[in-house]
Amino acid sequence: MDLYTEVFGAEVVSRVYGDDDVTVLHAQIKSDNSIVIVSDEIPDFGVLSPPAFDSSTVAQHLYLSGVDATWGKSHHTSRT
Repeated sequence: MDLYTEVFGAEVVSRVYGDDDVTVLHAQIKSDNSIVIVSDEIPDFGVLSPPAFDSSTVAQHLYLSGVDATWGKSHHTSRT
């Protein structure tokens, strides 16, 4: 979620952890007028990350009021 908060200036609205207090089961992140729901990979529940499929399983469309500035900021981070 650091990518969303650092690059997109998003706000973490809610976050639910698993029993290990590390695994994110469900989190809502708000950026401008968009809400993005994310979770960690949880193989026991069939929730797998893109590397498990050797590709991405989703497409994201995020509204940004300052898209050019955000695009520039994203290139100055080491996030992918």
